[in-house]
Amino acid sequence: MQVFRIHVFVHAILFSLAAIAAHPFAILDKEADGIAKIRPVFVMSEAFSQYRPDEQAELRGFWATAVDLNMNLSKEFNWAAPTLNNTMQLLTAQGDYTCAAFSVFFAKEAPKLEIISSELKSRNHVIPVSETCVLQISPAKSVPRFPYCNLMWEPVTNDMKPGDQLNLVYMVNVSADTPAGLYKSQVTLVANGQQMALNVELRVADFTLPECGNFGFFLNGNLYQPRDGYNCNQKAFVKENLKLYFNYFKTRRFNSISIFDNLPDLRYIDGKVTGNFSDMSAIAAAMNASGLKGKLLIDLRDIGYWCNAVAIKLEELGNKVTAGDLGVTMVQRKPSIEPYPEKAKELYAESIRLLIAQAKAEHWPDIRIFADEELGNQFPLKINNYECFMPVIMKEFAEYAAVIDNGIGWGRKTATEYAARDQVRHRQYNSWTEEALANAEAENAEVWTFNYATSRLANGFLQSRMNSKGHHQWADLWDASNFQWQFTRLSPKGVVTSLNAEWMHEGCVDYAACEYLKTLIAECEAAGNTTLAAEGKAVLAEIFRDLSVNHTTAQNYGQMMPNSALSAWRWLVFQAIEKLQDGHFTAATVGDGKPSMRLEPTKQITVPNNDYILKVKNMDGIFQETAETPEDFWSEFIGPFSHLTEYEAQLRAFCSTPEEFKAKNAPSYTMARVASIPAGLAIYTYANHVQPKDPYRYERQDDDGDMWQDDCIEFFFGFPNGKHAHLMYNSAGKKTFFYGGQVIPAEDKIKSFIKSPINVTGGTINKMLIPWSYFGLTLQPLPGTVWEFNVGREMHTFRTPTEAPMSWARLATSFHEQDKWGRLVFTGSDGVSNVKAEPSLMVEPSLAKMVTVGLPFPFNMEIRADVQILSLDVTLVHEDGTEVALETIKAPVGSSRLVIETAGLKLGSWTLYPRISQKPVAPSNVVSFRVVDSPWK
Repeated sequence: MQVFRIHVFVHAILFSLAAIAAHPFAILDKEADGIAKIRPVFVMSEAFSQYRPDEQAELRGFWATAVDLNMNLSKEFNWAAPTLNNTMQLLTAQGDYTCAAFSVFFAKEAPKLEIISSELKSRNHVIPVSETCVLQISPAKSVPRFPYCNLMWEPVTNDMKPGDQLNLVYMVNVSADTPAGLYKSQVTLVANGQQMALNVELRVADFTLPECGNFGFFLNGNLYQPRDGYNCNQKAFVKENLKLYFNYFKTRRFNSISIFDNLPDLRYIDGKVTGNFSDMSAIAAAMNASGLKGKLLIDLRDIGYWCNAVAIKLEELGNKVTAGDLGVTMVQRKPSIEPYPEKAKELYAESIRLLIAQAKAEHWPDIRIFADEELGNQFPLKINNYECFMPVIMKEFAEYAAVIDNGIGWGRKTATEYAARDQVRHRQYNSWTEEALANAEAENAEVWTFNYATSRLANGFLQSRMNSKGHHQWADLWDASNFQWQFTRLSPKGVVTSLNAEWMHEGCVDYAACEYLKTLIAECEAAGNTTLAAEGKAVLAEIFRDLSVNHTTAQNYGQMMPNSALSAWRWLVFQAIEKLQDGHFTAATVGDGKPSMRLEPTKQITVPNNDYILKVKNMDGIFQETAETPEDFWSEFIGPFSHLTEYEAQLRAFCSTPEEFKAKNAPSYTMARVASIPAGLAIYTYANHVQPKDPYRYERQDDDGDMWQDDCIEFFFGFPNGKHAHLMYNSAGKKTFFYGGQVIPAEDKIKSFIKSPINVTGGTINKMLIPWSYFGLTLQPLPGTVWEFNVGREMHTFRTPTEAPMSWARLATSFHEQDKWGRLVFTGSDGVSNVKAEPSLMVEPSLAKMVTVGLPFPFNMEIRADVQILSLDVTLVHEDGTEVALETIKAPVGSSRLVIETAGLKLGSWTLYPRISQKPVAPSNVVSFRVVDSPWK
């Protein structure tokens, strides 16, 4: 397989030739003049729930810990572990830099904190201190006009006060000729004559990753001009500084931009479109000078408006060709919601020819053009621009055409996928669906994304999982009086970077690794080595398996996934690359230690005080055939319904405070009740924000097994004989009833009535009567009969994410977690029942599903019981049958985080079996995860 080593060598040469002289840290403006360097503060009792400083830390008056790079700085800092982490672990390839994060906390005053980095050493090589950098991270929303990012600068460490906190990023650059291996170092912190050190461990892989993909920002396409009136860009966005900005791009693996609101100096002179695209030209030239190989996307909206203004003027003049300048500039451009005249379309085509001619003459980067963007909003102006001008682009310039849209993937009942309809190859969406991805692949279209966020996951593994060619984030350098969209600050000194931009860079490295692995897989297949190719494919399949392409879910996952988990994925890909390129494979190791578990307290979670038992009396009475409920036989209401805990975890990842979490964790109000009468089981539900009319989803008819795809309510029943029933109905009252897995036709036997709207949200009441025969009965259940029971709600319309259902019983990930359902208890007319709720445990699967051996692996957990403390048992079972019983611990009722300490666990797949002591294991709590070997051994 020597071909692979040659392939890597060629890639390394190409990467080196494309590289520029700029150093990833030298290009930075670390001084960030004019920005107030604010530090966050911490409260010991809030920030450290279990850790207590030892004597040395108290003597020093400060302590530090490595923290996850993917931190949410909008939240108050919370370290839930009993001990600190004294080691920063990094992983990258030759020719890239990488980052880790740490935080320092002060209990005493200190005139100055010194941060001293040292060289990184392996067995036979040294990475000098000059290849390292430490930057301070700004607190969330602390820098005016930069609300969406955390800028970073040279640490300001003088005059430290008790309660001060420094959040810092440690960076190390690995040149392309750095030998592979494990490098170690320390970062020493000195204050008040006392010092402590954090360890640094860096694994360098034995290859250089190729430049690939298209990553970057949306920019305003007009260079800054000192003038009165409206300016969009930062003042430093001038021709002289473009090289600095795009050199920064190059060092971050960014290589592509979309430029918006372009106002070139176009004129109509002697019957022809003329002028120049000077700002675009300067941007394109700077991209080339910095070695950027990605695409340049160009917004043509204002050009279309100018063409319309010229066409109107010509019509006023009787469409006569006039000598000289017609006198219409960009200032006079005219947008319209009415169809543009044919003359405007002719001028539009002429303007594009002029643009493309200049782009070719000056050798701009590969360009794409688009008539408008975000058509999913259905704004009349946008639709008119697209429908009038996109045919012009497709007729003559189809190879340059792009669609940037937000139509699909947002829970709209109907959404036109314009790019697919018009057979546009470049499809850049801010939310995708699996169906649209499959269609794009079948049609050989290019998948792109935008605004999936700045997270490492969104810019890396997710892009590769979608076979995407690139991602652009809105927006950078946009410093208008009314809008500020900025992730960096440009100055004549360089670029003030941000934590967000560094997340993006880490994602770009992940993307390059995955794409390189795909290349090696293809080469193995071409060489007939299908076994190696299959191993490479298996690695990618495992990583990509559970990644959602839905915008909101993907954003949530990006915030939730710890950097350590993403690094475990990167290590798997790196190992596969090494194996495929020349058969080499890093030997797997398991460190010393003994596995254990512990609990950490959690915030922002209030477990409902509910035993999920609904008592229903066997009553006499007549079911009134109306959606009103004048009858007196109804049970108590159950609800309001809550989100599944999986979605709550996504919300917690974003929310800064319990108050914010409570505000966002507000499912559409839903209540239910039932009744047992001789004629059957009566049910009643009250649901806000849904109606049996457009634009809601309600069209499915009786007995449709896919009723769940409508906005619907679902009832679940589990019977003592082991059989199950499942009722689904939409807001129009159409219903589907399953018994024993088979649809039982509703015919006219199930009575259904609706009332809508019911309040200011719209809302719908559904009322039904299901004869006892549908449940396999002839009479009401005997008093004392207990059914497993739950009610859920699917709400697709306008729902983001659409996969966030609601439930009465507390569930983790699915309605089908039967062991977590509530109970429906039938009683006599006196309502007396001795049925009590058993203590219940719920363990939520980890999104990561993978952990590096030796690192902690957390699961969210909830316990409900009528006592305050219970004993918790956990058994781990390896894929080879090995069992590890962890030491029993005491667990409080409520929410907490179950942390498995993986030291000493053998590599491979493990299954976690948790249970309350003396109780059986609930099947839905059985969780599988994989332990992978450590890059740092």
